Amino acid sequence: MASPVTAREWLRSALSPRMLAVFVLFAIAAGVCVQLGSWQLARSLERGEAGARAREAEMRAADPRPLSEVLSPQTEFRSEHLGAKVEVSGTYGGQVVVPGRLIDGQDATLIVTELHVTSGPDAGAHLAVLRGWVPASEVGLEGERLFGAENPAISPPPGEHELIGYLANSEQEASLSHIEGALTHLSTSQLANVWGTPTYTGYLVLADQQPPGGLERLAPPPNLVKDSGRNWQNLGYAIEWFIFGGFAFALWAKMVRDEALHSRPRSAPPGHRTDTTSLADEEAP
Repeated sequence: MASPVTAREWLRSALSPRMLAVFVLFAIAAGVCVQLGSWQLARSLERGEAGARAREAEMRAADPRPLSEVLSPQTEFRSEHLGAKVEVSGTYGGQVVVPGRLIDGQDATLIVTELHVTSGPDAGAHLAVLRGWVPASEVGLEGERLFGAENPAISPPPGEHELIGYLANSEQEASLSHIEGALTHLSTSQLANVWGTPTYTGYLVLADQQPPGGLERLAPPPNLVKDSGRNWQNLGYAIEWFIFGGFAFALWAKMVRDEALHSRPRSAPPGHRTDTTSLADEEAP
């Protein structure tokens, strides 16, 4: 068995004109494979995003389902709940504001109203409804004071209402506001302390309904479809092309090794004499 190729032998073989020419050809082939893999990777992302947009449009166009069939009070809000289109009946109660937001490049204050659910098996529960927003100049914070919260234009309308909207996830509670009637984040856990329980762990963003008074309607929650955003078939093709590119260099390295082995001096076969001394001279006394 031949001894392993040394680093010096491998390098000498790799720098030979023949192996350098082969390397250039394989490098070109590997570059083509990388380009094709990159194209498949971009195609994977493009098709994945198109599929996500299609599924999101389908969710927005779907008929609303009763809230009780989608989410119950005091239960975990999961990814499949995000953006679900639901309908619920109830009467408005208390109201808080969430200042310090930026909407369409404008400083804004969110108007969040309590809904006492009156329909279904969860009647009596509290649901936070994001009814809309107003410019921060109309309702907001001024030092340690909340101003504009008593504006009749943003007061919740009386009576029972049939609401249709999209479910959104509660924001994480970062810090408590010490100003009554204002929250730093739209946190349902904070609202449960204000309005009582049972409370839904998500909130409702009104859909296709123009808020009364001076409120501006918010868009549905963005990015409803949470996935990798890639098409797995194209992603598999991309991985294959990258593997082919790496295989080209592995094949070249093997060719260099084989060339180094073949370049070694051949050893004499057993019993073959390489000296010039004759047998008669060896037998002479």
